[in-house]
Parts: sequence; C-alpha cells; structure tokens
Amino acid sequence: MPVYEWRGKSVTGEIRKGILDAPNPQIVEAYLRRLNITPLKITPKKETFLVRFYKKSVSYKELALFTRQFATLLEAGLPIIKCLNTLAEQQKNAYFKEVIKDIKVKVEGGKSLSEAMAEYPKIFSPLYIQMIRTGEAGGNLDEVLKQLALHLEKITALKAKVKQAMIYPSVILFVTITIISIIMTFVIPKFTIFFREVHKELPLPTQILI
Repeated sequence: MPVYEWRGKSVTGEIRKGILDAPNPQIVEAYLRRLNITPLKITPKKETFLVRFYKKSVSYKELALFTRQFATLLEAGLPIIKCLNTLAEQQKNAYFKEVIKDIKVKVEGGKSLSEAMAEYPKIFSPLYIQMIRTGEAGGNLDEVLKQLALHLEKITALKAKVKQAMIYPSVILFVTITIISIIMTFVIPKFTIFFREVHKELPLPTQILI
C-alpha cells in the first residue's frame, strides 16, 4: 500500500505532520478531517535506500529493546502517545521508526494499540498482539510488556548462541574449500604435466578428479 506524508493544521492552529498508509490521497484527507486536522499538504513518501534496505526487517533484538523501553516509559507514567513518540525518535532502524510513527498516528485516530500493531503482522506476532490486547483490557500493559520483553530477550540470547555455535563449523568448511581449491588449481595440473613428460597415462581416479 502507498505511504503518504501529510502536513496539516489542528483546531488550535498547531502545525502537525506525519505519515499514513492509504490507497490514495483522498483517504488520507478524510482521515485527517476526522481528527479535526485541516490538510495543508499530502504527498507520496519517497523511500530512501536505507528504508528499502530495512523494509519489513525488524530483528528480535530490536523488538525486544523496543518492548523493554515501552514498558519502562509506561511504568514511569507517560501516556501511550508520548511513549510511542519517544520510542520513534530513539529508533535507529529507519523502517521500524516509520512503523512506530504510523502506530502512533493510528492510536491518535482512535484505534487501540493492539489494533494498530496488528496491521504489521511481520513485526508483531499473534502472541504479541494477544498479550497487548490482554494488557489493555486488564489495565496492566506495562507488566505485560515486561513479560514480552523477557520472552523476546530469551529468544535473542538463544539465537546468539546458535550463531556462535555455527562459527567453528563455518571456519572449518571455509578452510577445507580453500585447501581443495588450491590442490585443484596448482597441484593436480603439475601431476598432469609430470605424467605427460614420462609418457604415461594418469590413473583413472585422477582423470575422473580432473
């Protein structure tokens, strides 16, 4: 779905701006008017190379950090909108930054946090969404986010261990391929020249190898 950047004026005269996924600019305009924002400018958002590189790519580590920070900000008494705004400003992943901003806009428009997050299933799993929904219903969203952060941190740690365990076999495989390449490139051709000089045929296994 296309992404549009918008700029508008609130009823208090404040200039506001943001981004929104929508089929066309008319939908964006209607959405803004429901928020009592007068549209001033709506333009298609051009993706930078960095955004394309990170598109639809948010690691468990990034999601775990986001969740942990979200829980901490809520526990400190900040409203959800303020939390999302702060988290977006701190986010280094360009794609995830835009996602958080969009979630904030949708929450400002009247959607619940779980509904806004559910529009990004490749980032927020069904379990994540369900737990957020449970936290919203029970009024203990900060505690639920802490549990989610702990769960994601454990997954991140497990992935790091698996990655570390794969380093040694990868090194062995690389060395093996390098040695075989050297033998095939430099050693075997010398055998071929030697046997030709003594007017003898190469052994069948060597011929097959070549």
